[in-house]
Order: sequence, then C-alpha cells, then structure tokens
Amino acid sequence: MWAANVSPRLVESAGTLSALGGHCRSHGRRVRGGDGGFGVEGKMTGITVQCARLRAQFGRHIVAASIIVGAASMSACASSGVGTRAAQYDSSPSSVVIENNSWDRVTVYISRGDQMWRLGDVGALGKTEFPIQRLGFIADGRSTYLVAHPLAGQSFRSEQFMFPSGGVAVWTIENQSGLSHVSVR
Repeated sequence: MWAANVSPRLVESAGTLSALGGHCRSHGRRVRGGDGGFGVEGKMTGITVQCARLRAQFGRHIVAASIIVGAASMSACASSGVGTRAAQYDSSPSSVVIENNSWDRVTVYISRGDQMWRLGDVGALGKTEFPIQRLGFIADGRSTYLVAHPLAGQSFRSEQFMFPSGGVAVWTIENQSGLSHVSVR
C-alpha cells in the first residue's frame, strides 16, 4: 500500500497541509484506484480522511480570516465617514431665517436634489430662524432651494442658491410669490 511509504511521525503530526507534502495533493487519484495498484474503488485510507479534514480546516480558517478583514475594513470606512460628517456638523452653525411678509401661514422646507427637510411653520407677518444641523442637512456649498407650502394657496419655491458652511440664508416671502427672494450671509 502507498501509506506504507509515509512515515508514522508525518501521519501523526499532520497539523497542516504542508506536513503531508505531496501525499494530500494526489489522494483523490489513489482513492479512486485509477493508477493501478494504489487502492480499491471507494476505499478511504487514514491519510485520505486526514487530508480532507485538513483541507476543510484550512478552508474554514481562510473564510474566517476574510470575514474578519472585510468587517474591519468596512468599519474603518464607516467610522471615517461618520467622523468627517460630525466634524462638518459641529463646524457649520448654519441656519435659515424666514421673513414671512405675506398674510398666509407657511410651512417651509429646505431641499437639495430630490430630498426635502421640513424646517417648520412661520405665521403670517412673522419671522423665524431655523437651525439646520438638527435635520442632518449639512451646508456644504452645493445648490439648495427653499419650498413654501401656504396654508391656503399654491406651493412655491425660492431660486437656487449656494449654501456655504456656517452661512445664514434669509428668505423673504412676499404676498406675491414672484417677489420673494433669498439672500445668503
């Protein structure tokens, strides 16, 4: 038998695939009996079982290591994004001031792209300041606009403006919505 050629110390100390040398690589051929005198069809020898166990153990270690590396890299990426966002959040005390010179109560939203954040309500002939950090909106210099939904009447929006970090946008709403305007300080 071919197992007679393997030293007993090698068989007993087979803790890794390299400990078995070339014997693990060709165990499939010997188990099938395809080379003539090295085994019987379907017969599994002790070294074959040991090779299969070692390969399974090695595969589990590789999978576990790749999961750990993947989780560590994902958490590192996520934490750096959160830290950057938190730093921007703290460094930009941005707000929106609404001067409502109309006779309608309005609900005001700030929008960027297809997202809208509700700022709040402003009564007729009222003035209100809304801090925007609490909304998760970060003033980063991208194009922004404001939307007003009057209690009675049609909704309308401001012209687009650039909202710088730490800036204050003042939207003056007039009775005729076409006369409303935004200024950024």
